[in-house]
Amino acid sequence: MRAIKLLLIPGIALAAGGCTNTDDPQLAMCQAVAKQLTSNSIASWEKIDQSDRSRNRLVQIAYSTADDQSGSIDCIFPILDDGSVKTSPNKVALNGQSVGTKELLTAGVKASAELLKGTAANTVERSRELAGEAGKMVNDVAGKARDAAVDTSKALQQKLEE
Repeated sequence: MRAIKLLLIPGIALAAGGCTNTDDPQLAMCQAVAKQLTSNSIASWEKIDQSDRSRNRLVQIAYSTADDQSGSIDCIFPILDDGSVKTSPNKVALNGQSVGTKELLTAGVKASAELLKGTAANTVERSRELAGEAGKMVNDVAGKARDAAVDTSKALQQKLEE
């Protein structure tokens, strides 16, 4: 395995925690940071490896760019004492080169914004789906209530005619 040069960024706090539209927020954040650091030139994700160590989670991703170049990003996320994993990386290497503090902070903030925007769009879409489903259920219940009222009315009419 090649040596990975990484730069520690203490205190970086990004607002993506628990707000992404994925079951794997560290992977989503690492991919979003990669997109920011490559000016959104990534065409596909080729290989993803993750491993937990005693104090951090390492996410390693190989990718291809739109112009058929290959690259990689390595993101390290701290693991807290309670076992939870931070959603912002404190170390990142792009193509084996450490990403500087300022550059990582800028990319991280933009990545967080993109993830949150995607989450908001997904939430709106899911809300519309649920509202549509609720509307269908209301229509079904109203139809059943109408049918029951008609049946009851007919039964009552028959009883009155007897």
